Amino acid sequence: MGVTEEAMPKDGTEWQACDFGLGDFLVFHSHTIHKALPNVTGDRLRFSCDNRYQRKDEEMGPGAMGTHYNL
Repeated sequence: MGVTEEAMPKDGTEWQACDFGLGDFLVFHSHTIHKALPNVTGDRLRFSCDNRYQRKDEEMGPGAMGTHYNL
């Protein structure tokens, strides 16, 4: 589930990539379109986590516990 290559903008936008090392940590906005290559290591696990934060005194917005894209 997610955004297909065909749905990506046709304005010359390109995927960006870099090498990650042990302990590296990547954070980006929830509206950032992102993807990962398949994990082909065979003996290592890729861990992904979705953390959402807001102020304690703010009301939770509609859809806060759902996905951030519309299909």
